[in-house]
Amino acid sequence: MKAITVRQPWASLLVLGVKTLDPRSWQTHHRGPLLIHAGRRLAPHAAQLWQVPTLAETLCRAGYPTLQSLPRGVLLGTVQLLACTRLEELALEDLSAQESLWCDPPPGCWLWHFRDAAPLRRFLPWRGRLGLFDVPDEHLLSLLR
Repeated sequence: MKAITVRQPWASLLVLGVKTLDPRSWQTHHRGPLLIHAGRRLAPHAAQLWQVPTLAETLCRAGYPTLQSLPRGVLLGTVQLLACTRLEELALEDLSAQESLWCDPPPGCWLWHFRDAAPLRRFLPWRGRLGLFDVPDEHLLSLLR
């Protein structure tokens, strides 16, 4: 299965199904299931992001009371990648009110559209990579719901 590394807290928000758009500087032609790998490093300005009440509350309800409690260096779950759209082609009103609080995509980026998020039964330690990478299916059989 294809996978992508995403920094925390974005990785957990994607797997929880709360975040459905992810800005990237590049697009992919891959569509369908995609594993979300939580990178070892936190997103830039992660501490400031934690000050956004809805973001912190969402993660606390999911069992992550602090920024340091977010899992890192593991496969978290799966999503369905539906499309990649240039930011300029998307109307800003298409962003949900909640997502617009923490989504500040840079000009010229691609927005990856996700749905059908599902966490793994347990997190699997894994080394991430740049771009899309493959995770052999035999590692995932017992972890997928």
